[in-house]
Amino acid sequence: MEGAGTNLDNHGNRDSPSGVCSSELVFVGDAGSTEPNDASRRFGAEFALFWRPLPGVTVDGTAAYTRARFRGAAPGQAFIPGATPFVLGGGISASMTPSLTATLRIRHFASAPLIEDNSQKSDATTLMNLGVYREAGRLRLGIDLLNLFNARDPDITYFYASRLRGEPAGEIDDRYIHPVEPRQVRVTARFLL
Repeated sequence: MEGAGTNLDNHGNRDSPSGVCSSELVFVGDAGSTEPNDASRRFGAEFALFWRPLPGVTVDGTAAYTRARFRGAAPGQAFIPGATPFVLGGGISASMTPSLTATLRIRHFASAPLIEDNSQKSDATTLMNLGVYREAGRLRLGIDLLNLFNARDPDITYFYASRLRGEPAGEIDDRYIHPVEPRQVRVTARFLL
Protein backbone atom coordinates (compact mmCIF):
# COMPACT_ATOMS: atom_id res chain seq x y z
CA MET A 1 0.00 0.00 0.00
CA GLU A 2 1.60 3.27 -1.11
CA GLY A 3 2.19 5.80 1.64
CA ALA A 4 1.74 3.31 4.46
CA GLY A 5 2.91 4.86 7.72
CA THR A 6 2.89 8.40 6.34
CA ASN A 7 0.60 11.36 6.76
CA LEU A 8 -0.01 14.55 4.83
CA ASP A 9 1.13 17.70 6.60
CA ASN A 10 -0.73 21.06 6.51
CA HIS A 11 0.78 21.78 3.10
CA GLY A 12 -0.30 18.48 1.52
CA ASN A 13 3.23 17.09 1.60
CA ARG A 14 3.85 13.46 2.48
CA ASP A 15 5.27 13.36 5.99
CA SER A 16 6.76 10.38 7.77
CA PRO A 17 6.70 9.56 11.49
CA SER A 18 10.40 10.52 11.62
CA GLY A 19 9.54 14.17 10.92
CA VAL A 20 10.92 14.09 7.36
CA CYS A 21 8.93 16.10 4.81
CA SER A 22 9.47 15.54 1.07
CA SER A 23 9.19 19.26 0.28
CA GLU A 24 8.74 22.48 2.26
CA LEU A 25 6.55 25.34 1.03
CA VAL A 26 8.37 28.70 1.32
CA PHE A 27 7.02 32.23 0.70
CA VAL A 28 8.36 33.98 -2.43
CA GLY A 29 8.68 37.73 -1.85
CA ASP A 30 7.44 39.90 -4.69
CA ALA A 31 5.48 37.04 -6.25
CA GLY A 32 3.32 36.92 -3.12
CA SER A 33 3.03 33.16 -3.34
CA THR A 34 4.57 30.00 -1.98
CA GLU A 35 6.67 27.47 -3.84
CA PRO A 36 7.97 24.01 -3.00
CA ASN A 37 11.53 23.91 -1.71
CA ASP A 38 13.92 21.20 -0.53
CA ALA A 39 12.97 18.30 1.70
CA SER A 40 13.05 19.07 5.40
CA ARG A 41 13.17 17.43 8.77
CA ARG A 42 11.48 18.65 11.95
CA PHE A 43 11.63 17.33 15.46
CA GLY A 44 10.69 18.82 18.78
CA ALA A 45 8.73 18.54 21.97
CA GLU A 46 5.52 19.91 23.44
CA PHE A 47 4.55 20.48 27.04
CA ALA A 48 1.01 21.10 28.29
CA LEU A 49 -0.24 22.06 31.74
CA PHE A 50 -3.76 22.15 33.14
CA TRP A 51 -4.06 22.93 36.84
CA ARG A 52 -6.82 23.95 39.23
CA PRO A 53 -4.98 25.41 42.25
CA LEU A 54 -8.22 26.65 43.87
CA PRO A 55 -11.93 26.08 43.29
CA GLY A 56 -12.97 28.29 40.35
CA VAL A 57 -9.39 29.02 39.25
CA THR A 58 -7.81 27.31 36.23
CA VAL A 59 -4.25 27.73 34.98
CA ASP A 60 -3.27 26.32 31.61
CA GLY A 61 -0.20 26.53 29.46
CA THR A 62 1.53 25.04 26.46
CA ALA A 63 5.09 25.27 25.22
CA ALA A 64 6.45 23.83 22.00
CA TYR A 65 10.00 23.62 20.71
CA THR A 66 10.88 22.48 17.21
CA ARG A 67 14.06 22.20 15.21
CA ALA A 68 13.34 22.55 11.49
CA ARG A 69 16.03 22.25 8.83
CA PHE A 70 16.27 21.63 5.10
CA ARG A 71 17.83 18.28 4.22
CA GLY A 72 20.63 18.17 1.71
CA ALA A 73 21.09 21.96 1.70
CA ALA A 74 24.46 23.62 1.17
CA PRO A 75 26.44 24.13 4.39
CA GLY A 76 25.05 27.10 6.33
CA GLN A 77 21.86 27.21 4.24
CA ALA A 78 19.63 24.75 6.10
CA PHE A 79 17.33 27.07 8.09
CA ILE A 80 13.68 27.14 6.98
CA PRO A 81 12.41 30.73 6.65
CA GLY A 82 9.54 31.41 9.03
CA ALA A 83 9.95 28.20 11.05
CA THR A 84 9.46 29.47 14.59
CA PRO A 85 11.52 27.38 17.01
CA PHE A 86 9.56 28.14 20.20
CA VAL A 87 5.93 28.98 20.95
CA LEU A 88 4.44 29.58 24.38
CA GLY A 89 0.80 30.08 25.32
CA GLY A 90 -1.18 30.07 28.50
CA GLY A 91 -3.52 31.79 30.83
CA ILE A 92 -5.47 31.92 34.01
CA SER A 93 -9.25 31.93 34.36
CA ALA A 94 -11.16 32.70 37.52
CA SER A 95 -14.85 32.39 38.32
CA MET A 96 -15.38 35.51 40.40
CA THR A 97 -19.05 34.68 40.99
CA PRO A 98 -21.21 31.85 39.62
CA SER A 99 -22.08 34.05 36.62
CA LEU A 100 -18.90 36.17 36.20
CA THR A 101 -15.60 34.87 34.82
CA ALA A 102 -12.35 36.68 34.03
CA THR A 103 -9.43 35.38 31.99
CA LEU A 104 -5.92 36.59 31.18
CA ARG A 105 -4.02 34.93 28.31
CA ILE A 106 -0.52 35.24 26.84
CA ARG A 107 0.89 34.05 23.51
CA HIS A 108 4.58 34.26 22.58
CA PHE A 109 6.32 33.39 19.30
CA ALA A 110 10.12 33.35 19.40
CA SER A 111 12.33 34.95 16.79
CA ALA A 112 12.51 32.87 13.59
CA PRO A 113 14.94 32.70 10.68
CA LEU A 114 13.91 34.79 7.69
CA ILE A 115 16.44 33.35 5.24
CA GLU A 116 18.24 30.05 4.90
CA ASP A 117 21.56 31.18 6.44
CA ASN A 118 19.80 32.55 9.58
CA SER A 119 21.59 35.92 9.20
CA GLN A 120 18.21 37.68 9.24
CA LYS A 121 15.67 36.87 11.96
CA SER A 122 12.21 38.09 12.80
CA ASP A 123 11.56 39.84 16.08
CA ALA A 124 9.73 37.87 18.75
CA THR A 125 6.01 38.53 19.27
CA THR A 126 4.26 38.53 22.64
CA LEU A 127 0.58 39.36 23.10
CA MET A 128 -1.68 39.42 26.14
CA ASN A 129 -5.49 39.48 26.14
CA LEU A 130 -7.93 40.09 28.99
CA GLY A 131 -11.57 39.01 28.99
CA VAL A 132 -14.56 39.27 31.32
CA TYR A 133 -17.72 37.23 30.71
CA ARG A 134 -21.14 37.26 32.36
CA GLU A 135 -23.79 34.58 32.01
CA ALA A 136 -27.46 35.27 32.63
CA GLY A 137 -29.59 32.23 31.86
CA ARG A 138 -29.07 31.40 28.19
CA LEU A 139 -27.33 34.71 27.44
CA ARG A 140 -23.56 35.14 27.67
CA LEU A 141 -22.07 38.62 27.37
CA GLY A 142 -18.36 39.18 27.00
CA ILE A 143 -15.86 41.99 26.72
CA ASP A 144 -12.30 41.31 25.57
CA LEU A 145 -9.37 43.69 25.61
CA LEU A 146 -7.13 42.35 22.84
CA ASN A 147 -3.42 43.22 22.79
CA LEU A 148 -3.72 44.42 26.37
CA PHE A 149 -0.37 46.28 26.46
CA ASN A 150 -0.71 47.61 22.88
CA ALA A 151 2.39 45.71 21.71
CA ARG A 152 3.83 46.85 18.41
CA ASP A 153 5.34 43.47 17.58
CA PRO A 154 5.30 41.98 14.08
CA ASP A 155 2.48 39.61 13.26
CA ILE A 156 4.54 38.24 10.38
CA THR A 157 7.90 39.21 8.87
CA TYR A 158 9.49 38.42 5.52
CA PHE A 159 12.94 39.24 4.12
CA TYR A 160 13.42 39.47 0.37
CA ALA A 161 14.72 41.67 -2.42
CA SER A 162 12.36 44.16 -4.01
CA ARG A 163 12.24 47.59 -5.58
CA LEU A 164 9.62 50.14 -4.64
CA ARG A 165 8.55 53.00 -6.89
CA GLY A 166 11.01 55.89 -6.59
CA GLU A 167 13.90 53.73 -5.37
CA PRO A 168 17.13 53.54 -7.39
CA ALA A 169 17.53 50.81 -10.01
CA GLY A 170 18.22 47.34 -8.68
CA GLU A 171 16.59 45.44 -5.86
CA ILE A 172 17.11 46.05 -2.15
CA ASP A 173 17.11 43.26 0.44
CA ASP A 174 14.88 44.33 3.29
CA ARG A 175 12.35 43.21 5.92
CA TYR A 176 8.66 43.41 5.22
CA ILE A 177 6.50 43.43 8.33
CA HIS A 178 2.79 43.14 8.99
CA PRO A 179 2.30 44.48 12.54
CA VAL A 180 -0.08 42.98 15.07
CA GLU A 181 -3.42 44.67 15.44
CA PRO A 182 -3.36 47.56 17.96
CA ARG A 183 -5.19 47.34 21.28
CA GLN A 184 -8.89 46.93 20.71
CA VAL A 185 -12.07 46.08 22.55
CA ARG A 186 -14.39 43.31 21.38
CA VAL A 187 -17.89 42.93 22.77
CA THR A 188 -19.78 39.67 22.21
CA ALA A 189 -23.24 38.37 22.97
CA ARG A 190 -24.20 34.72 22.64
CA PHE A 191 -27.63 33.24 23.13
CA LEU A 192 -27.94 29.46 23.63
CA LEU A 193 -30.98 27.90 22.02
